[in-house]
Amino acid sequence: MAPPPPSPPSVMLRTVLLLLRVLTAAFLVITVALVSTNTVTLDIQGTSIKMHFNDVYAYRYMLAAAVIGLGYAVVQLVFTISQFATGTIHPFNYLFSFYGDKIISYLLATGSAAGFGVSKDLKDTYLALIDFDSTDPVDNFFSKGYASASLLLFAFVSLAVLSVFSSLVLSKRPIQVVNLLLRVLTAIFLVISVIVLTTNSVTVGSIKFHFNDVYAYRYMLAAAVIGLIYAVIQLIFTICQFATGVTNSFSYQLDFYGDKLVSYLVATGSAAGFGVTKDLKDAFIALVALDSTDPVDEFFSKGYASASLLLFAFLCLAVLSVFSVVLFSLRVLTVAFLVITVIILSTNSVTIVSQGNSLKFHFKDVYAYRYMFSAAIIGLLYAVIQLFFSISELATRTKNPFNYQLDFYGDKIISYLVATGSAAGFGVTKDLKDTFLALVVLDSTDPVDKLFSRGYASASMLLFAFFCLAVLSVFSSHTIAKHQLS
Repeated sequence: MAPPPPSPPSVMLRTVLLLLRVLTAAFLVITVALVSTNTVTLDIQGTSIKMHFNDVYAYRYMLAAAVIGLGYAVVQLVFTISQFATGTIHPFNYLFSFYGDKIISYLLATGSAAGFGVSKDLKDTYLALIDFDSTDPVDNFFSKGYASASLLLFAFVSLAVLSVFSSLVLSKRPIQVVNLLLRVLTAIFLVISVIVLTTNSVTVGSIKFHFNDVYAYRYMLAAAVIGLIYAVIQLIFTICQFATGVTNSFSYQLDFYGDKLVSYLVATGSAAGFGVTKDLKDAFIALVALDSTDPVDEFFSKGYASASLLLFAFLCLAVLSVFSVVLFSLRVLTVAFLVITVIILSTNSVTIVSQGNSLKFHFKDVYAYRYMFSAAIIGLLYAVIQLFFSISELATRTKNPFNYQLDFYGDKIISYLVATGSAAGFGVTKDLKDTFLALVVLDSTDPVDKLFSRGYASASMLLFAFFCLAVLSVFSSHTIAKHQLS
């Protein structure tokens, strides 16, 4: 028999929730209005240049986050008004609020972080490299960027508080939902990997180059296709189990052996893709006289993208295959990703040569990278403490009551911190690199490529750490709900 849904919140709590939903929607409406109307005319030595928010990738992401968040906020506002009027909550709304508040709050937090990061570093770069007739338009443009990021931050705070409430009235089936979510993510990653790989072809000079010409890419495609077929079959079984609440005895065997075998296959496909992409790209550039390296870069970038997606699919399958010790595995992965982030970022320095002048450039020169580094260090300290507690719990089979609170609030706060660090890193890396290459006369672009490639790598590692913490946050919400009900 299925457990009854949680009791509806009190009238006072429903009033607070309604107010927070209204505030979230209001902040997002103003954000959308500010970002979408952010345009200025820059006068540079008598030449007028129109600059629009679309010219900054991080601002595009900020607008997308605000629009998606606003759509969600309006839907939730309708539900909340209905609940407030009737005093009843449909069982579906518990799960919708629980996962919706989490996902959208992460989206808003990363949008805000990207906006703050790029506004600071891009404004400083513009003012340092361009001789403006007046700096007022630049100040105005980036001030609106700051304002938009601030409003997104306020919307995130409202939604984060709502996320705590929705976690505390959690339904009792999050484990099945996490399982379903991981199956869906696995299938999505594999579908995209197959599409990226099968469409990967370029013309170098007069020679057509296709993914089929690289044996490792063939293996990668085979691994992705087999994994996708398995993921779809498992997704059908998981949906049936979720709907009926019954698991067929055959499914236990399929889960146990299938998840292990297919995760190994997908992992080796990803490894083969990463390995051959690096070595073959270096060999190509070294041995072939190319009129332009752009097609080669594009071809192997797609190789990296496919391998990365396979890696994401493997991580989902790996979590599914070790579900019994999933919390400990995720703690270990979080520590590993954050250690790698700290190492890459702290060693990220290059010497840039411009017109014979050498300039030492360090990660500390980019404010967004400083924030990323701080987020990684704080996250690492938290992850190590949590890893110690997890080992203790595994060994003793007991859990200190304080740890329920630490897991619940700690996983939420640190996952937000790590997510915003990753977003700030991705946002500033893209826009600052483009600005650098456009405005600075470089003797060689290799040092700039290296600096910002490491920025991308650090942001990616932080993103992986965030995924682990986000899943842990779901489990800790479920655990504290059970603990309070027991």
